[in-house]
Amino acid sequence: MFNPLYVKLLKTVFSGIKNENEANPEEVTAPESVFKKVEESLESTSNEASTGRSRDDLYKDFMEKLKHIQTENEANPEEETAPPTVFEKMQQQIEDLQRQVAEAEKNDVPVSFEPGPSYNPNPGQPSRSSAPRMPVMAMTHSDGGSIVMRADPAMGAAQNSTRIPHGSNIQIIGYSDKGVNLDGHISKWVRVDYNGQRGWIFDKYLDFTA
Repeated sequence: MFNPLYVKLLKTVFSGIKNENEANPEEVTAPESVFKKVEESLESTSNEASTGRSRDDLYKDFMEKLKHIQTENEANPEEETAPPTVFEKMQQQIEDLQRQVAEAEKNDVPVSFEPGPSYNPNPGQPSRSSAPRMPVMAMTHSDGGSIVMRADPAMGAAQNSTRIPHGSNIQIIGYSDKGVNLDGHISKWVRVDYNGQRGWIFDKYLDFTA
């Protein structure tokens, strides 16, 4: 759940919540420090994913961090208190993403994120019942080589005859909690679709910021 690609999606949605809050004349503008702390918490939770902690543990941990940020903000007399709705919208989007990821993996379809009705990417315009779905994409980086796809998330699983070239755009289908220690770092398995061919590769070969 808190792997780099989903963190990237959440940052985009949280940015929309921030813009919506700033554009709303009837709502107190949340301080910049609140959103900065939320983003830092997302990053730290994502980093903890490499330690092998379960998806549910990371989810509970981040929700606690979000609650702590809200409590800290409310108790700080030196900064504006953010509206509770800001935190409620963030929590709702995380829950929506977790549900949609689980459904996509269960049905073996490409992962895409449809922000809930609390997300309005265009402040000043009426919120729609749903925003466009965001496909989860990434670019491969393999130091000029090619990447082998495997039939299952295991080193000994059968290999797909199609190899993924360096710098290829691929779509994410699923993300496994299974990982392998490579050079002291836990690399998780990601199921991808490359030109209609599907298989599992390590997330270390993916650039989620491209």
